[in-house]
Amino acid sequence: MQGDGANTERLIRITADVGLYVDPQHDLDVDVEALRTALAAPAVELWAGTPFDMPDELAMFQLTNGGSGMAMMHAAQKAVDEHVVEPAVRHGLPVLVQGGSFAYRTKRESTQFASGFEAGVRAYGPQAQQVGERMLDLVRDWGTDHFRRGAARIVYYPAGTDITGLPGWRSVKRHGVLAISWT
Repeated sequence: MQGDGANTERLIRITADVGLYVDPQHDLDVDVEALRTALAAPAVELWAGTPFDMPDELAMFQLTNGGSGMAMMHAAQKAVDEHVVEPAVRHGLPVLVQGGSFAYRTKRESTQFASGFEAGVRAYGPQAQQVGERMLDLVRDWGTDHFRRGAARIVYYPAGTDITGLPGWRSVKRHGVLAISWT
């Protein structure tokens, strides 16, 4: 969006080819050097035992339920070609950042699911296991309780609307509040 209602995300470069986009409403404390070191180390992979499908809905679920520490990771094709990150990061993936560690969703082939893929998490850094398990909980929650079209309820409330007790995630905008809850 441009003009009066524009909102600018903050870009935090981890390397020349990998960065985090952070919503200015969220104060994400990032140790760039620690994340750069984590990215260069081997990843921990954790598997959810749930299908991987509908990645856009999964991403929205993660971003609106992950709490503080959520951002969007993007990478240049060079980082994908050099196997620094998975190909999906090229287009942007929700990432959970905690200190010098981070985790994002992944997938692997599986005949167990109709989609042909199982959902999982790749985690990096000294707290990779812990951060990975937090992200894996989100993936499992999505895969067991919200894995269907229309699970998100998205409502925009004009400024001045009483939003006391409003469930779910909220983003305060200049002219109102965007709210997302999951059924």
